[in-house]
Amino acid sequence: MKKPIFWKIFGSQLLIILLMSALILILSFHSIRSFHQDTLQRNLERVGESLKISIVPMLAEGKIDELDELIKTTGKRIQVRITVIRNNGEVLADSAEDPIVMEDHQFRPEILRALGGEVGRSFRFSRTVQKKMFYVGIPVMRGEGVSEVMRLSVYADDMQGLLSTIRSDIAVIVGVMVLLSMAAVLILSRSISRPIHVLTEASRRIAAGDFESKVFLSRKDEMGELAESYNFMTEHISRLFSDLTRQHDELNTVLDAMLEGLVVLDAQGRIRLHNRSFKMIAQHDDITGKFHWEIIRDQKFDGFIKGMLQKKRGAVEELELSGKTYQCNGIFLSTRDELVLTMSDMTETRKLERIKKNFVSNVSHELRTPLTSIKGFIETLEDDRSADHRDYIGIIKRNTDRLIAIVNDLLTLSELENQKTTGSQADVDLKRLLLDVIDLFAPLIENKGIELNLSTDPRLPTIKGDVLELEQMLSNLIDNAVKYTEKGVISLTLSRVEKGISIKVSDTGIGIPEKDLDRIFERFYVVNKSRSRKSGGTGLGLSIVKHIVQRHRGEITVESAAGKGTLFTVVLPV
Repeated sequence: MKKPIFWKIFGSQLLIILLMSALILILSFHSIRSFHQDTLQRNLERVGESLKISIVPMLAEGKIDELDELIKTTGKRIQVRITVIRNNGEVLADSAEDPIVMEDHQFRPEILRALGGEVGRSFRFSRTVQKKMFYVGIPVMRGEGVSEVMRLSVYADDMQGLLSTIRSDIAVIVGVMVLLSMAAVLILSRSISRPIHVLTEASRRIAAGDFESKVFLSRKDEMGELAESYNFMTEHISRLFSDLTRQHDELNTVLDAMLEGLVVLDAQGRIRLHNRSFKMIAQHDDITGKFHWEIIRDQKFDGFIKGMLQKKRGAVEELELSGKTYQCNGIFLSTRDELVLTMSDMTETRKLERIKKNFVSNVSHELRTPLTSIKGFIETLEDDRSADHRDYIGIIKRNTDRLIAIVNDLLTLSELENQKTTGSQADVDLKRLLLDVIDLFAPLIENKGIELNLSTDPRLPTIKGDVLELEQMLSNLIDNAVKYTEKGVISLTLSRVEKGISIKVSDTGIGIPEKDLDRIFERFYVVNKSRSRKSGGTGLGLSIVKHIVQRHRGEITVESAAGKGTLFTVVLPV
């Protein structure tokens, strides 16, 4: 059970006051008692010194009876008991008792100290008078050493009465001081605890959502400044909370408006945030706080998520879930150790792509037969017509050949797209394959007067791949270099790099403008349409090259500028 701060402050201060008061009471009483005893001792010493003048001659003359009478008379008059003791302990005279019946006093504490030549003092019980007394022993010197001791004593009751009165007065004074101090501490404790209590209550209201809560203290000290700072803080928090609420609502609106499913997972795969589209994909209502494998029970999806969480990096993959195709894009947030996953429904897109591919494939198949027939009849007509007609027939033949080339490339591209992996896997020696392709283009290169440079690393390893596809990739790249280079140099380079084997095909031809670089791998996209038609280009060669490179898990890049030639770089893994 917690204790209010008022009782902590008041209790601690009260304890200190009581301890200090008790200490003051004890020390002051001790000091007063010591002072009183010292004063009484000095007074008795003065009385003793005065009596010495009278008793020393009597002792010297041996007038013991006269001495005893003097002592009794003097003791009665000054209300002090006086005793004269010889240095052997024998009592010579006493103001209260007959010295003859009194016992040996040699070993009394005050007597022993006086026999040593000093004034002795003792506070003890007297067996003679059966009361506590305060004794002072004064040495009497006659000749050499102490011959007698004169002891003066008073009743302790007299001392105790005075000390009791003083103790009572001190206790009253200390009690008044304690009461006044308690009142001051009470006021001080309330002055400290009350503002704290007010601030505590206001803090609870803020925690409950009441940001309009204010604290007003009519004080000019630190507590007043604290109240002002508190009010400023609540205003600032209220503004921040309003901004956060608005931003949260906007974020939820945006997330719910997204067509893509979005989900945020923590490091253990537990769902922290999701939008409405993901809920529709998962077909669950209660999602937040559950593991991803509880919501979507699919082995490939589970492996995809776990792979990203273990490797702590994002990934992109297409997955089939409940009969639909989703493009899953994961981004790993290393600062928060969380995974953000977006899921785009690609079902209709992939369906349209399949329809388009099937259409292109079917049309290409259907066109190949009539085009082949047309070409055969044209070749027949070429021999039977006049020279004028042959020019027209030549134009028809060239366009027919171009259509046949387009159809063949479309069929090749359709076949590449429909297969996820390479056809026949075999060990391929890229250097030997490149030399075979160069032999095919050697007559054309020689006719155009183009210089061909070949550079190969003699330590190149073989790679796994499809020989026919790789041959077509090299043929298309070299064919483009020859077509678009009227004069200059074509360079072919094979080298080992970190990721595998690099194939570089560069030329000093017409080049590609920078604005067209991002589109050269698209189907039917040509930079110079008139030149492409003239050279028999189909606009599908580079698209075929890209598909072959991707099927071999490689990468292709291009560097070019208009009028400065082109460099294609293909990297294939070993």
